[in-house]
Amino acid sequence: MPPWLPSTAGAPLSHARVLTQTDRATLIAWLDRGAPIPPLAARAIPLSSTTALPAAKPWAPVDAGLSIRIADGWQVEADPGMKLRSFAVASPTESDLLVRTIEMRADEPGLVHAVSLLWDETGFGARLDRGDPLPGYDAVGDIGLQWSGSGGSVSRLMPRFGLPAGYAIRIPAQATLVAEVHAEGRGKVESPGITVRLYPPYEPVRVLQPLSFSGVRPVTVTEPITAVAINIRASSRVQSIQVVAIDSTGIARTLLDIPEWNERLAEPWIFEPPVVLAAGSELVVRSTLSIEAKQFPLDAHAAAMSIPTVVVLVARDDDPICE
Repeated sequence: MPPWLPSTAGAPLSHARVLTQTDRATLIAWLDRGAPIPPLAARAIPLSSTTALPAAKPWAPVDAGLSIRIADGWQVEADPGMKLRSFAVASPTESDLLVRTIEMRADEPGLVHAVSLLWDETGFGARLDRGDPLPGYDAVGDIGLQWSGSGGSVSRLMPRFGLPAGYAIRIPAQATLVAEVHAEGRGKVESPGITVRLYPPYEPVRVLQPLSFSGVRPVTVTEPITAVAINIRASSRVQSIQVVAIDSTGIARTLLDIPEWNERLAEPWIFEPPVVLAAGSELVVRSTLSIEAKQFPLDAHAAAMSIPTVVVLVARDDDPICE
């Protein structure tokens, strides 16, 4: 496989796609023994009339949560390359909701790479959607200063985005869901058709707030925060990405390090344990462009996508606990 994102130079991550030293030692010992594989008969499970076969794992838990359809009718072009389109869907909620887990099921799983969410209370996203004759609208999902990803995100690599116990995202009553969908042509015209399901927490939680910044717009936190999850958006023109926290004394700490950026392997990442940042810490994004990107001039859209944008979901110590 190509190198998974990101490297181990940053903060520890939940479900990190890396081998531990114990994993490596086990594999090396197995290879040194000639990589023996037991005969098929030795691995078979004898069945009898009393043997209970494991039931197929259901996609949804018992509580079906809130189910929303997006991207129906969007025709993704056949040619290879990443495509982006945003969709505004009216929320059926009449009151504020708390969400701990987001799941995605695409009708064509290999077609969809990622879905990034935000909840728009201004109605601007819905107006953009209505103003485009095709399903959705041809632009990033960002609404004003609110960036896509502030409402969570899912990807082909992480179709189930589950926050740690004790944290949740708040969905404002009657807010519009804006979903930014990334897909890639596979040689034929296809429609992705995506179901997004939202599940509530089952314990008291702190509500996470989005903290957004970019390579040209760092941000300084004014009070202590706990960083729980991070999402990055950047095009294939980007070569490397590094997210760094610099404390008030000038000491830098790498939160996320991606030496070889690949948007096809991008996913939301969850810090484990969550990262505590002191007041006065500045969050910055450092990035480089690929050699190919430097050889070609950038139009306005390519230039914007060549500057990584970051959304970190954070909690503050003085935030109230929601039951």
